[in-house]
Amino acid sequence: MSSLKLLSDKSLLFAYRHAQRLNLDMEFITMLKQEITKRKLIHIVFNKNTKILYNQHNKEDR
Repeated sequence: MSSLKLLSDKSLLFAYRHAQRLNLDMEFITMLKQEITKRKLIHIVFNKNTKILYNQHNKEDR
C-alpha cells in the first residue's frame, strides 16, 4: 500500500505544489501527480491555479 493513500486530498495537493516549487525529484512529483489523477483531483488543482493567476492579474492592474 502506498503511503500517499494515507494523505488527505488537501495534504496531497499541498505536497504536490510545494514539491514543484522546491524543484524536488521529478520521479517524486510524478508519483504525487499520479495519485492526484487517480483521485480525480485535477480540476481542483486547475481551479486553484486559475484563481491564483486571476488574483495576480488583478493586482497588476492596480
